[in-house]
Amino acid sequence: DTPTPSRTLTLSITDGDGGTLQAGGATFAQLTDAANPFEDVAVPFFPGPSFFDADGDGVADLVVGDNTGVIRVFRYDGLGTAATELIGAANPFNGIDVGDVAAPSFFDIDGDGDLDLLAGTYGGRIVAYQNNGVGSFTELGFMQNPFNGVQVANTASIAFVDLDEDGDQDAVIGSQNGATIALRNDGPGNPWVELTGTDNPFSAIGGFDVRWAFVDLDGDGDLDGVQGSSGFIGAYQNNGAGNPFTLMSGADNPFQGVNLGGSLISPAAVDLDGDGDLDVVFTRGDGEVFTFLNNPRGAPITISVTPENEAPTSTGFDDVTFLEGQPYVLLDTGFDQVLTDTDSSDFDGGSLTIQVTGNAAAAEDAFGLLTGGTSFLAISGNSVSYGGVIFATFDDAADGDPGESLAFNFNADASIQAVQTLMRNLVYANVNQVDPSTAPRTVEYILTDGDGGTLTLNSTIDLVGVNDAPSGTDATITATEDTPLVLTAADFGFTDVDGNSLDAVRITTVPGTGALYYDI
Repeated sequence: DTPTPSRTLTLSITDGDGGTLQAGGATFAQLTDAANPFEDVAVPFFPGPSFFDADGDGVADLVVGDNTGVIRVFRYDGLGTAATELIGAANPFNGIDVGDVAAPSFFDIDGDGDLDLLAGTYGGRIVAYQNNGVGSFTELGFMQNPFNGVQVANTASIAFVDLDEDGDQDAVIGSQNGATIALRNDGPGNPWVELTGTDNPFSAIGGFDVRWAFVDLDGDGDLDGVQGSSGFIGAYQNNGAGNPFTLMSGADNPFQGVNLGGSLISPAAVDLDGDGDLDVVFTRGDGEVFTFLNNPRGAPITISVTPENEAPTSTGFDDVTFLEGQPYVLLDTGFDQVLTDTDSSDFDGGSLTIQVTGNAAAAEDAFGLLTGGTSFLAISGNSVSYGGVIFATFDDAADGDPGESLAFNFNADASIQAVQTLMRNLVYANVNQVDPSTAPRTVEYILTDGDGGTLTLNSTIDLVGVNDAPSGTDATITATEDTPLVLTAADFGFTDVDGNSLDAVRITTVPGTGALYYDI
């Protein structure tokens, strides 16, 4: 056989309480009412969500911009606990006003190891605030802001994902008119480079009031796009560096059928339940917050299959009878042997050896090959051709002469059809035309496929002898006058190759003188 070299095994496991370890792509479960830790969060219109550890407890908190340009923080203390707002000095963004319709995000823009604040604005700009490491942020001027000069249509938002697979995060900026721009990160201190035309993997994606977050939706290890828009949640597959993101539709979109209503749907990705995968929190234009937990998935198991060579198979040779004196007998009497090899189309490097292994008569047993006619086989020197193409050779030490095996060595032109035809036209002959050994011969056929597979077949040849006529020799006998001469069987030179004894002698001519008597 030729098995598929590898395959991926995925398992879905459900426990007795209904918990599921999901195989394949991501699925999400919405937390509603009290199960949603942000159920009671109240923010003004057009919030933009993000997550940042604002209180230093090691847990990311919900950071929301609103339509007034203010950045508000809601401390997250885990599932089952309602988030509470940090106000006044407890809010590290207290006093910051980025302008109307703020959409915050966090990224280490200066390479100092902590997260700085980036915020999209209604005017289509990205403003930047440096994290001072002491719970405060300082706005960066035009010269220090790496996104100075970036301008999109109204309601800009920014998210980060590695687009070129170089290990750092690139920037993705959505806008009100649906266009998404992408900027390549070339490291701290270097300008961000806009990807244009087909280099921008989002160039063919539209929408309205587009905002992005990135989560592995298809289980392939890279982050796919979750797009918020006006009343729409889109899912876009990451197809690798240099390739466009493509729409995931139908069952491939884990948010298929989810309708949050309203407008300005904004996503943010964060691990809320500590299971190692990213959950998604959405805000709606009217201030509502929706939470979707990413159901745990089992890691796919890749099974690599090492192909094992299968030996060729054959319907075999016939048990045949050889009659003394006939020129040869076909070993496949019906020319109907069927040869197969499931994992190779040729016998390149293989061989076929035919030999007597039981009751061999070294001076008698011989093998050969019928050629010509409809077999399309021909022999020239030590080469065998099929349809004019040489596919096998043999040497003088194993050419089927009496007492020798017959062995063929195959090359790359030894197709299954060619080798099958050769096997159908093998013959046995006994060169002793007078008194051959009639012990039945056991013939062994060893076929190798050149890839490590061996097929061994056997057949029996019954030899039938023929009664041969006896022979005698002329003789001159001297007789003495007047003395009787007694003739014996030995005087006639009788021999019989079959070993039979003398049965009778007929004398047809007698001398002209003397008398012949039969002594009884």
